[in-house]
Amino acid sequence: MQKDEITAALRDAGTRAAEELDIAHLAMLMALYRTPDLQLTVYEDHLRDLCFLTRARHEDLRNAGAEDDVKTQLAALKHVIVDQHGYVGDTEDYDNIANADLLAVIERRRGMPVALGVLYLHVAEECGWDIAGINFPSHFLLRLEKDGQRLIFDPFDTARPMEAAHLRALLKKNIGENAELSAHYYDAVDKRTVILRLQNNIKLRQVEAADYESALLTTELMRLIAPDEFRLLFDYGVLAFKCDMPQKAFDALQDYAGRTPDARARAEALVLMEEIKRSIH
Repeated sequence: MQKDEITAALRDAGTRAAEELDIAHLAMLMALYRTPDLQLTVYEDHLRDLCFLTRARHEDLRNAGAEDDVKTQLAALKHVIVDQHGYVGDTEDYDNIANADLLAVIERRRGMPVALGVLYLHVAEECGWDIAGINFPSHFLLRLEKDGQRLIFDPFDTARPMEAAHLRALLKKNIGENAELSAHYYDAVDKRTVILRLQNNIKLRQVEAADYESALLTTELMRLIAPDEFRLLFDYGVLAFKCDMPQKAFDALQDYAGRTPDARARAEALVLMEEIKRSIH
């Protein structure tokens, strides 16, 4: 698949409602853009296998007397994704950028929470189940729902079900001992938000490595699938300036300053624009 075809597919996704997005496919396309020599069909076939096996496992469990509920759905997902195919969270090298690249995650069978979560989201949706990422801070979690039942689980920790005590402990570990659970942490997030969160993990690691050109490319890809996400304009402006593209940086920051409702953020953009103008002249 050529880069212009990938760009066109991502731009098309940017025109669609979040619920229409196939985020596993989008995540693979964005990874393929960076590593164009890979054969996408190999990874697509793998995802189809995961879906087929999960449906079959669920049917086997039901035929054996399991309830038609979220616990049985999760059992089928875990059996195929974790037990059969060995997908786990990378606890040894968590910040490795490969943990946020879906093609690399499929190759290595390990990744960070949101990347693994994309796999679970895709497979569960293909099985016709009600699944969503939730608005839990600092660690991506998933929620299955059926007939009024809800089950939250951790894709990073072998699909472990998360009760309130587990969630509270995770929150305190990641945020601080004074942190407490809030009702909005259980809210579903849409699929566009999930794919942006995945790509943001890549961008963050590129910036930390001072690989600003790659971070700028990641931001450009993110803007294709989320053209209305004006906050990406600020990131684009900062990165374009670091990549010696002052006019593009200025234009992006000017657009951002005109769209953000946050006065402090607008002021920050204007300060950077003045710095860029001085560098040009």
